[in-house]
This record gives sequence, C-alpha cells and structure tokens, in this order.
Amino acid sequence: GGLAAGDRTAVRALLRQYTRDVRTAEFPELARGRTSPAAWQALDRVRGAVRAAGAARPEQAAAKAAAQSALATGYERRSDRDAAVKAGIPRVVWFAMVASGAFLIAFPAALGLTSTARHLVAVSFAGAAVAFAIVLAAQLNHSFREPFGVTRAAFVFAEARFSQIDGSAAPART
Repeated sequence: GGLAAGDRTAVRALLRQYTRDVRTAEFPELARGRTSPAAWQALDRVRGAVRAAGAARPEQAAAKAAAQSALATGYERRSDRDAAVKAGIPRVVWFAMVASGAFLIAFPAALGLTSTARHLVAVSFAGAAVAFAIVLAAQLNHSFREPFGVTRAAFVFAEARFSQIDGSAAPART
C-alpha cells in the first residue's frame, strides 16, 4: 500500500492474477503431483513489478522493502509446496508397513493360539488398526489430495481481502 499509486495498482493487479492462478490452476495440478508453470511465471511478474517500482520517498522505500520481503516468503512457500508434492514415503517403507502388518496379524496363528471368538475379535481389531494406519499414511503421502489434503482456502481468503482493500463487495468463489 505504500508504493507510488501507479506501482501499487500494477503490483496489486499482478498479485490478484497470481492468487487467481494458484487457486484455479495450481491446486488442481498439485493434486496431480506437479506445480503450475503459470503460477511460477505470475509470481515472477509480481517480483519484476516490485523491483521496478520507484522509491522516491522513505515510506515508498520501506514499502518496497516490505513487499520484497513478503515476496521472498511467497517464493519459499511455493518451493515448500513444490517439495511437498514431489516428496513421498519410500517404497521400502511401504513394503515394511505391509509386511509388518501381515506379520502382526499372522503371529497369533503361527504361535498356535486357540481360535476363540475373543481371539478373533482381537486379531480383527489389530488388522483393522493396521489397515487404517496404512490407508491414512497413503492419504497423507499425497498432501494436496482430498479428503485430508491442503486446500486453496488461503488463496480464496486472499482474494476476499483484495476485494475488501479495494472496497468492493464481490466475494471470491472457491
């Protein structure tokens, strides 16, 4: 807000475009396991506009420095999303989880324990707990997929804040 009027308008417009690109293009791509080049380019355009902004007065220089700092944080967050979408549990860990779960279920039978209803319930509960843990790990391994994944809510909120800053009442759509 402290930039010169023309620079402020240009930077805000580019920030709106970046936010819209992340909300509409980036998050569907994140669910597919990749990032959106369009969103990277939009953020680069914002950085270019902030870099080119004039800073004739001290308050403009302070606003420009604050904007550059905020952009650095934005780049870090984008890099974090990129790393999160590419990271995953190694295959050997998946194998170990399934093998140890199978061993846990088969162990009582291997010991020759009697097969009473109480034992069957206990082993079934252990099997359900192991299956739940493996399914939950599989879901959390994909941090941008439904139903537990990171959502675009922060970017919807940012668009609503842009509308409030400008004094318009049009809410952002999800």
